[in-house]
Amino acid sequence: MKEFKILKFLDKYKGLYEKFGVDYEKMRLILKIKLTMDERRVPTIMQNNNVKKEEKNIFFKSLFFYAFMGLFIGVLTFFPINKMYVYTMVFAMFMFIILTVFISDFSSVLLDLRDKNLIATRGVSDKTINAAKITHICYYVISIALSIGWLAIIGSFKSGILTGIVFLLELIVISIFMIVITALLYFLVLRFFNGEMVKDIINYVQIILSIFMAVGYQFVGRVFELVDLNIVYKEKIWHLFFPPIWFSALINLIEAGNLSTLRTLLIANACLIPAISIIIYIRKSSKFEVYLAKLNNNDSKEKEKKKSILFKLGKLFCKSNSELACYSLTSSIMKREREFKLKVYPSLGFTIVFPLLFMLIFSQGDMKEIRFYDFNIIAYLNIYLFALMIPSIMIMLQYSQFYKAAWIYKSTPLIDKGDIFKGCYKAFLFNLLMPIYLIESIIFILLFKTKVIIHLLITLLFIAALIPMTHKINKFTVPFSQEFNVVNRSSSILNVFLGIFLVGAGAIIHGIFAMKTVLIIMYGIVLIALNFFVWRSLKGNFN
Repeated sequence: MKEFKILKFLDKYKGLYEKFGVDYEKMRLILKIKLTMDERRVPTIMQNNNVKKEEKNIFFKSLFFYAFMGLFIGVLTFFPINKMYVYTMVFAMFMFIILTVFISDFSSVLLDLRDKNLIATRGVSDKTINAAKITHICYYVISIALSIGWLAIIGSFKSGILTGIVFLLELIVISIFMIVITALLYFLVLRFFNGEMVKDIINYVQIILSIFMAVGYQFVGRVFELVDLNIVYKEKIWHLFFPPIWFSALINLIEAGNLSTLRTLLIANACLIPAISIIIYIRKSSKFEVYLAKLNNNDSKEKEKKKSILFKLGKLFCKSNSELACYSLTSSIMKREREFKLKVYPSLGFTIVFPLLFMLIFSQGDMKEIRFYDFNIIAYLNIYLFALMIPSIMIMLQYSQFYKAAWIYKSTPLIDKGDIFKGCYKAFLFNLLMPIYLIESIIFILLFKTKVIIHLLITLLFIAALIPMTHKINKFTVPFSQEFNVVNRSSSILNVFLGIFLVGAGAIIHGIFAMKTVLIIMYGIVLIALNFFVWRSLKGNFN
């Protein structure tokens, strides 16, 4: 097998691993196998079921996209403005991106039971298995962090060698810190809950973390004040609970030499809290693997499908028995399949928070002003931000850990093959989107009173039409028919831009027609007709 450079680097820290009770040689072998499997060629299936040109590890190609993102973050470090402000912004963006990437792409790796089931039977300790798992994740997450931070690293070295070295080290520490904090939250959930409830709570934790980071990022601008066109940092005690400032305080000490009691505490937080978190996790890592077994338990008692409101909605809107069967199948998979929920639920968290965040931004951060916020085109954009993640989430409907069962689609004598997609997308709309949109609508009605109801209904009609339109543009394969580890990242990125374009166009059209009540009613009628047409013309791709 190939000898990876990362393994040679880890060999230098063999003693550190062994000091914490890890069998380094076994961990190294496990990690080597994992990295080799990551580089295995995975055939990409063509439409006619022929094998396309094989691709190597897709992950490293995605690093170019992260490097492109890094342009917009790193450019801040070249501006001659308050360094405390610059690095607080940079670290806040890093934390947001790293935590989001970890939750969406690597949580399923951390919570994977296969390592324990296969390797533990060969006499490998739980601590060694967990060390291999965490090291494997850290390797990829730190690679992403360095790809995002390449320009910021150059900018920090431009300020001085010591500043550059400290920034680089902090970047690595932040990456590990985000992983460890999330892992400790998972540990607490696994420790105190059992059975199916564990899976549900872990999904809720992911949503809460996503919302917390998105909302917390907005506090960055509130930390600083503009005085005589200069950005000035004003010390406040609550900054002790805001991690980006911890790390920027250390760089500010190097750059400006300013040191106060609060800044000393901020620097202490940056040094001690990540270290303490890592030590706690290392000591509990063997227990973590033991508690993971709870994910195999399934003691939940589901309600009868025929009695549920969601089933009745499906029965009302599905036009045939085959469509209703696909609706029920999709609903069941979305509720039960853990890996699907691990990848999709964080995105749902963003659909909740995006509209509210942008209202906060345009009201200049004053919560009292939101109530008096003029309901103009900006407000429509806020509503439409709910739909921004839909194209990206729809990609995930193609994937499943039980993808091999997709043969049932071809063996089932369906009269209209499009029923599979119609049933799947209606289940997606009613099971995932509608409950969240209902919550969002209640918030908007409380803020803007009854005048917003007609606009919420128009937006809902647009969202309903957006789903089949996205399918037609992308030509997705049948639901749950592909393996998760061959997710096409470039396709995901294109869908993000597709979502921005379609949602933006919908919001602008809505804003134009909203000038008069008659026009908005006519627009609603047009959307109803559009929904009828696009849903009826929905066809399937079975290749």
